[in-house]
Amino acid sequence: MEIVRRWREVLVDDDTEAAAPLLAADLEWVVVSGKSLRGIDEVRKYYAGSGSGGPENLDVEFDPGELEDLGDGRVSAINHQVYRWKETGELAHERRARIEYTIRDGRIVRYEAKLLEE
Repeated sequence: MEIVRRWREVLVDDDTEAAAPLLAADLEWVVVSGKSLRGIDEVRKYYAGSGSGGPENLDVEFDPGELEDLGDGRVSAINHQVYRWKETGELAHERRARIEYTIRDGRIVRYEAKLLEE
């Protein structure tokens, strides 16, 4: 679970250089849309661009949730994202997703995010 904790810290700090040692070179990264990213470079591009956040006219609040050790190198959490209109602060949208990480040889080899029904 320590690798996932460190990954989450890297995201908060927006430190893409610190991310590389936590990720396997051939990792698979499945985002909530179902799109599958392959390799560190694709994941970096996703997080550096607008892929992980919201549109420019929205503020995003993020609660990563508590980590749960599922055994066999799998770690899970339920996260919660709240999107608010920048102009008014009013709620635009919110969603919850189950995130599952697979760790092998001290690196994240797979990430999968699935939206949860409200």
